[in-house]
Amino acid sequence: INNDCIIVPPKLGYGEVPDHPEWQKRRFLSLFLIILFSMGYYAMTSTSMPLQKEIEKNFNVSTSEYTLLYSLCAVPNVILPMVSGIIISKWGRRTVIIVSLIMVVVGQLTAFIGTFKICSKYFLLVAGDVISETAGESLIVAASSAQASWFKNKETSLAMAIESSATNIIIVGIIISLPIIYNRTGGSLSYCYGLSLIIGIISMLSGIAFDYIDQKANPNLAEDEEAVEINIKDGSFFSLLGEFNLSFWVLAAIYVLMSVSGSLVDCIASGLLQDRFHFSNSTAGLILSLPYIGAIMLYPLFGSLIYIYGCKTKFLILSILFSLFSMILLTFTPSTSHNYWGVGAYIGVGVGHILFISSIWPSIPCVVSEKGIAVAYGLMVSMSNVLYSVAPYLLGLIHDHTLNISHGYFWGGIFIIVLNALAIIPGFWIEMLDKINGGILRISEAQIKLVNDELYWDEKRGASPQQIPCLQ
Repeated sequence: INNDCIIVPPKLGYGEVPDHPEWQKRRFLSLFLIILFSMGYYAMTSTSMPLQKEIEKNFNVSTSEYTLLYSLCAVPNVILPMVSGIIISKWGRRTVIIVSLIMVVVGQLTAFIGTFKICSKYFLLVAGDVISETAGESLIVAASSAQASWFKNKETSLAMAIESSATNIIIVGIIISLPIIYNRTGGSLSYCYGLSLIIGIISMLSGIAFDYIDQKANPNLAEDEEAVEINIKDGSFFSLLGEFNLSFWVLAAIYVLMSVSGSLVDCIASGLLQDRFHFSNSTAGLILSLPYIGAIMLYPLFGSLIYIYGCKTKFLILSILFSLFSMILLTFTPSTSHNYWGVGAYIGVGVGHILFISSIWPSIPCVVSEKGIAVAYGLMVSMSNVLYSVAPYLLGLIHDHTLNISHGYFWGGIFIIVLNALAIIPGFWIEMLDKINGGILRISEAQIKLVNDELYWDEKRGASPQQIPCLQ
């Protein structure tokens, strides 16, 4: 506040936007653009999921060959997301976003060409998915870094929940529409992958718009990124990793086990619903969309609860146990026609992972320094892809060699259950670590924001730190 009692927004830090109405509008405009430029990647990853049986039929491949698609997509992402975290710190998130979006479109175009009858080749479909996945993982790391930077200690959980809900609207539309498009076009995959390509182009244009808005709202960001680059150069990347405390590594272990187990369910869900419970491909697509429809409402709900009450470790443990119980129920449900206990169990697995994502991502900025956020997100994704580069193919092999038991899905379900159950150990470990470290993960972001706001205005009124009640 200047001498004329006019509110003046303070100087921006590293992507940080103060609680001034003008900056509030820009902050949520940036969130809207982040949602738009992320949907191209999610469109590509969602295209293969409801078309499992159709892809196997059109290209004459086995389930293990189909799941090999997911394993190959994860191989380059063992290194790239971690490297992209460094690249974001050195050259800026804007460059990473634009380059990644271009690569996503190139991958979508390659897969689209591979579905034409005149040049129908499974390796082109795989190559397109690998290119898009390689760029997409880096894109998500950049998007998470942008969100953490724009909303640091200012509704981070709520912002991430809104973004997740919005992208799920896109995923729901794709999962429901693709089997219908496939059936009405005489079994053509080209129309399905053509839709994904159109969404990718829209995402690329949205990324360009975000680049412009981010530049206008954060003109000093390049200087801040340069300072981060110097710190990384002086201390080296391994020194930066050394700054990550034990809490981060335990959270990363939870993320690896839970994200892989959830992704494995998506790999085989369409075939499972059709083979075990005898649903049609369009009905199976509708069932696949139900967890994502629930996510549209549950992400803001869970994000708001975590924002208001904190207790991130307790929500993490609850998500692990709920997902485990639901997966056990799904695996042991009898394989009978239209068994809705199996449908309910599948939805339960999805709800558990929605709660997991809502609590794990906002926990990372609480345990790492601001300059290490991008690298931390990238490292977690890289670690999960180490396991994911082999897990889908192993799941496909288990399916192909145990077709006489629940159509090959029983022992595959046991494999997923084991991965989920292993997450219980680090889940309770992080709860104990947080108590030892003062309970930073128990504190809500609403409390942090209240303290920051009171501190800012009390300092502007000339109060010393000793005179500010919230600090005491």
